[in-house]
Amino acid sequence: MFVSARARIFFRWDRAKRVPVRGVVNAIVLVTAATPTEKTTTGRGWGRMDGESLFLVIRSIGGLSTCIVGVALALRMLRLARRTRQLPELTIGLHMVALVLGYLIEFAGMEIGSRHPSAGIWLRGTANLLYAVSIFVYLLFTWKVFAPASRWAPTLVAATTLALVVGWTGEVLTTDFGFSAARFAEPWFWIAFVPRMIGMGWASFEALSHHSRLRRRIALGLADPVAANRLLLWALAALFEWMIYLAVAITILAGRPDGFLTGDAALWVSAFGVAGASCMWFGFFPPQRYQRWVEERAA
Repeated sequence: MFVSARARIFFRWDRAKRVPVRGVVNAIVLVTAATPTEKTTTGRGWGRMDGESLFLVIRSIGGLSTCIVGVALALRMLRLARRTRQLPELTIGLHMVALVLGYLIEFAGMEIGSRHPSAGIWLRGTANLLYAVSIFVYLLFTWKVFAPASRWAPTLVAATTLALVVGWTGEVLTTDFGFSAARFAEPWFWIAFVPRMIGMGWASFEALSHHSRLRRRIALGLADPVAANRLLLWALAALFEWMIYLAVAITILAGRPDGFLTGDAALWVSAFGVAGASCMWFGFFPPQRYQRWVEERAA
């Protein structure tokens, strides 16, 4: 029933002393020219959305929820890391910063690319570099928190990081970081993409394994049920992220390179994004009613 000491400490970071976060972002508004509502024929006000606009709004909800939760969690973890000087808090804060910046910069690259191709390539390339950084620090967190004594975990982190660097460098030299079949036909995209799936799959597996052990300790009164629930939600958030990558991969391999942006798969990606963001929110910003429910359920 070995449970990493760092995992026990990190996932109960607020049980001894709550660290408040003031001024957390209330909303992130993404305004694009691609998802407007149509004006009425009289030119006054705004009319109802057409089907395409409604689809694009629904598709954007996943990314929007991830950005909102990501900013809030990054602020909380970086503040905590400044106080504790501990690696787990720092890596999660940096992971969320890199992920959210990557989303926003890639979004900007998609919008600007049609008018300024060179700027679009630069922005999309920067976003993909940030994604690689976010995965690297996520792998570092998983290793140090869940498998600190493992002999193979450092090798996995090193090999995955090398693949991320090689894949991104190859894409810089051969592609425009767009969403065309030509890009996905090159090996470089997959060399950089597969490590993301490996990282999220490993993180989810380790967290679920630790949660299973903590459940047995809860029955003996040796573990905090709220911390254990947070660990479960963390595992589910990683699993939903892995499912996003799986949906993207299936869509590309099915011959629809932009299907996860404009096709039906985009709705699945959005749904997984909302589910993952919800897990993170309930894990790190739990309402008091939910926290009481978790405690009473374990009593």
